[in-house]
Amino acid sequence: MSSSILTLLDGIQKQSDSLMLDNFHTDLAQTKISILLKDEVDWIIIFQVVGVDKLGITNSIYAYSNKIPGTYHLFTDDGIVFLDEEETALFNDDGEFIPCLYNGTVSIQQQDVTYSFTQQEYEEAGIEVRTEEAYSTYFLRMLSSKKEIRELLWLSTSQMLDYIEMEDDWEAWYETEEWQHVVDEKVSENVFFQSVVEAIEKKDKTRIKQGVPNTHWKHWIDSD
Repeated sequence: MSSSILTLLDGIQKQSDSLMLDNFHTDLAQTKISILLKDEVDWIIIFQVVGVDKLGITNSIYAYSNKIPGTYHLFTDDGIVFLDEEETALFNDDGEFIPCLYNGTVSIQQQDVTYSFTQQEYEEAGIEVRTEEAYSTYFLRMLSSKKEIRELLWLSTSQMLDYIEMEDDWEAWYETEEWQHVVDEKVSENVFFQSVVEAIEKKDKTRIKQGVPNTHWKHWIDSD
């Protein structure tokens, strides 16, 4: 099983940028990997990539599995953050970002969130506010820096399974926001993914080695 999973991921990596967090379609804010198992032999590896792209603030789901036709499924949810519960868009007709960067209220997955940030907090989070065109990226990364808000931006296991058209009978076996993601190497050469595949095969999460985590957005700003 281990070699087949790594071969599959190597092949997808070679054909597209779907395994890369620095793809030029999204300004990254936060990411998570989830592993779901069923019936001892079936597996799903899901990445959530929360960021800003041409659709606005989105959570893109990249799913890989021995049960998905073609082994790869992408779904982008562009309805996770609005101005209010009436789902008013975050951008006006001219494409300008409406929310104030420093204080106000937004609706995240239909839950009102009141925020109050200072310029110093942005700076402490490593966010340099410069151009208006990037206000949405600065804002989302600031939201993401607050744990209680960060959690609201994730999709639940049942939501993800629904989006990839799977039954809600999978075990949420493992998840993490911090791991050593591939940079220039193949997936099969990466210590984290090697250990993940071994852990899936042995059904033993203690075998997973995070490596040197590089999944914070600060490591993936070349494509901003």
